[in-house]
Amino acid sequence: MLGGMAPVERPPGRKAAVPRRVRRAAALAFALVAAGCTGTPMVCPTATVADQTAKVAKFGPGPSRDASNLWFTAEITQMDVVCEYVQGAEPLSATARKYARMEVNLRLEIVASRSPSAQSRVGEFEYFVAVADPAGNILAKETFPLRVEFRGDATRIRAVEEIWQRYTLAGRPPRYFNIWMGFHLTREEIEYNRRIAGG
Repeated sequence: MLGGMAPVERPPGRKAAVPRRVRRAAALAFALVAAGCTGTPMVCPTATVADQTAKVAKFGPGPSRDASNLWFTAEITQMDVVCEYVQGAEPLSATARKYARMEVNLRLEIVASRSPSAQSRVGEFEYFVAVADPAGNILAKETFPLRVEFRGDATRIRAVEEIWQRYTLAGRPPRYFNIWMGFHLTREEIEYNRRIAGG
């Protein structure tokens, strides 16, 4: 289960058109620790946007899937990952200790656009964060809603999403994990992305 969304105060000078949210994870299937981690910065697990999930298009009611019925689009434009770890009490060898736990801060920048044909000013999207082992087996996956409101004559908004995940490593190196992110797409949305990409 993942915890609720906590609002973050906007720093002075930050434009109001940049929504920012922090999502805190607590207890994924393969164990996330509850306590915070304030250890040493370290090399992070590999983090990538899954194939063909960086973009999503949302259409209005009806069967049309062309520009005349396109309401909203969104794209992941940047992804940053920062990690910290805490070493365990038991030594791994004479010169090194096991990593007991790791905290990963994922920061996504998402640009959402509203089409002139849209009959709503609120775009609703969903993105996911998944963790896999070296063989590609999914160890845990969570989805997050993203609601973007276009006020006034705004047609383009940049949203910043931050997700904090805390992992117990159980003797596994941090590089054991692979982090995948992207929009949670329906089969129809996947097919649309493939057509647009020419694939």
